[in-house]
Amino acid sequence: MLRDSLEFVVEGNVYVATQGFPSSCLVEGDDCTLATVMHVNSQVITGEWIRQLVYDWLAHDDVFVRPFLSTIIFFGLNMSEVAVQDDACDLLQDWGSQYTRASIHEFESQPAPGPYLMKLGSLWQARRTYNDTNDTLLTAILPDAERTFRELRVLGDGCRTLSVAVPSRLCREKSSTLPLAGTRIIVKDMFNIKGLRTSVGNRDFFNLYPPCTDTASAIQRLIDAGAEILGKSKVSSFAAREEPTESVDFQAPFNPRGDGYQSPAGSSSGSAAAVSSYNWLDFAICSDTTGSGRRPALWNGCFSLRPTKAALSLEGFVKTFEMFDVPCFFGRDVSKFKDFACAWYGADLGSDRVTQSASSSFGNPSLRVYGKPPKILYPLEFMQKVRGEQKRLVDEFVRELESTLGVKRTTLSLAREWETNAPESLAKQGLQVYMQNAPTHAFFYDLYHNFDTFRDDFDARSPTMPQGIGMLDIAPTLAAPELAIPIGELAYASRVSNRTEFLPVAVSLMGPPGKATEPPVFLRSVN
Repeated sequence: MLRDSLEFVVEGNVYVATQGFPSSCLVEGDDCTLATVMHVNSQVITGEWIRQLVYDWLAHDDVFVRPFLSTIIFFGLNMSEVAVQDDACDLLQDWGSQYTRASIHEFESQPAPGPYLMKLGSLWQARRTYNDTNDTLLTAILPDAERTFRELRVLGDGCRTLSVAVPSRLCREKSSTLPLAGTRIIVKDMFNIKGLRTSVGNRDFFNLYPPCTDTASAIQRLIDAGAEILGKSKVSSFAAREEPTESVDFQAPFNPRGDGYQSPAGSSSGSAAAVSSYNWLDFAICSDTTGSGRRPALWNGCFSLRPTKAALSLEGFVKTFEMFDVPCFFGRDVSKFKDFACAWYGADLGSDRVTQSASSSFGNPSLRVYGKPPKILYPLEFMQKVRGEQKRLVDEFVRELESTLGVKRTTLSLAREWETNAPESLAKQGLQVYMQNAPTHAFFYDLYHNFDTFRDDFDARSPTMPQGIGMLDIAPTLAAPELAIPIGELAYASRVSNRTEFLPVAVSLMGPPGKATEPPVFLRSVN
């Protein structure tokens, strides 16, 4: 494999070529040639086989385009015994294509089918770049050495826009061992990926720690299943309650819905905004603690799934509130969720709780949980603010859900349940008062202490600062007078005026508390 990558343009689109496959059958030289590898599993190559293969590829892959047919490499076990029929030769001549045959023993490693750049006696796998126009990613990435990744440092066409390099969908076929082959994903920047730094949405965290030496367990499962990671998505700082539009260290992602300037919502905002914006992306990996994997789906108009708690390991994930932390994902097509979830979480996920029953009064067949029919709970308190057209759409959805499951909704008032079932000592205290701070305080306690090590590491490598109280807080705390005094100037080269300018140097003198009617002691001697 060759470490470097190459950039080139085909039909106005920028491509990046990576991972060279050296071969003894390719001509050495500096000239670049577009090429296509076709795997051959028969003893005869016909024109109809080539034509149908190319038409299928053009219909299902956004990376492969006709100019890659400039050179065709027929690849197989023993290509010297394979015959290229006359109709195939005529077709390739009509297309202006040259062809060659290559056997497995002529390559150091087997090239996958699909588009390539041929240069320096090697095949370089072609990836098409797309612009991250909605600023959803912190880093675009490429696979490097085995199980390692590196940054793709290619700018897009827009202002401060990254380019994202997507692989051809032809390179890997889905199978029982690779159920996610060719599936394109991005990963929330709270999961470690080998070779890359993790930011947790904070520049100091990003700069403090070196690139990761291991990939998070949950993400490695996706890689092993064949998924292609394209980048790391933006996250609210430390995944706390910061709204994305309040972000300081990194520009917030743009929500593609509405006027394009609405909040993308929640710490997983980059993942949700990306999957809602780009049809070249299949799924976006996120996490959910107190809503980060659900609220962005609501605001960006995509689907999301928070699984059961113990579905995946959190090894290699930067934890915030471990009791609630769960890896989850966003997608645009809910019909693809089952296959993705089974490949990631495991096909038997929840099988001890969920069974299929063909004989039931609520559907045929129907879903039974813990051996009981499902219920549709309709919480009245949560629906109080839903009015007008929004309420009509919600009620229409609930009616369709009732029809699908064969059950009617059960209205539920949490306040009335509390009045009926609250502990006797708390009966006079309303539910809202009792629960007012419980979830928030528990979350922030764990969140704060999960970053104890970071604060210690940061303090150890940074200039010592007074802890607990800032220098501007001392005077008001002591009710003491303080005088700010300019004592000189420092010259600097201004990039605004293009000349030497001067900034003041000042100190602050604080005196002992005195009577309100008397001047501070250090002013008494000033003429």
